[in-house]
Amino acid sequence: MNAATVIQLIVQVGLPLAIKLIEKWEKKENITSEELKALATSASLTARDHLMAVLKEQGIDPNSEQGKALLTAVG
Repeated sequence: MNAATVIQLIVQVGLPLAIKLIEKWEKKENITSEELKALATSASLTARDHLMAVLKEQGIDPNSEQGKALLTAVG
């Protein structure tokens, strides 16, 4: 895959999704509709969504001072 194609893919779908798609392409794997749906859902999450998930995983209350400070950092 040439650089222009990679750049276009990143611009269109974002870096995390582009990386996952390129990994599949390099392994010559097919992408199922379920995988594509999961990738699309993942790509649509905001930084705040990701942070909220991490806070939950780590047992940090988003309304705590620590949680509020972290959430403020991502907007």
